[in-house]
Amino acid sequence: MISYDEAFAIIMDNICIGKKTQLPLVECLGKVVAHTVFAPINVPSFANSAMDGFAVRAADLEQANPAHPVRLPIIETIGAGDNIAQIAAFGVVHIMTGAKIPNGFDAVVQIENVKLSSGNAEFSAPAPLG
Repeated sequence: MISYDEAFAIIMDNICIGKKTQLPLVECLGKVVAHTVFAPINVPSFANSAMDGFAVRAADLEQANPAHPVRLPIIETIGAGDNIAQIAAFGVVHIMTGAKIPNGFDAVVQIENVKLSSGNAEFSAPAPLG
């Protein structure tokens, strides 16, 4: 076992504070980024669900509360990789993590916060936009 002072000296001898080097990406494993890196494009390039749940139109759930839940039909199921751009029917969409949120839907409610029965989804709270 080495002493604290020896360990500290080894660490200080092996770090470079303030030294910047530009490297090809393939050589960056184990390195630390010297400044913030921004992607030039959005990845993914579409709004997607961060969780399993139900894509909804937030306005449909404005009045939802535990005493008077809002019950809506489940009209579609969308998985990650599915390409369903538009759904015109009234209701909600069962959506998986990473799936594209269809046009016209503006919120996703976590599946654990939804009660299911007979092809319907029941919501007891409003859904925040986004």
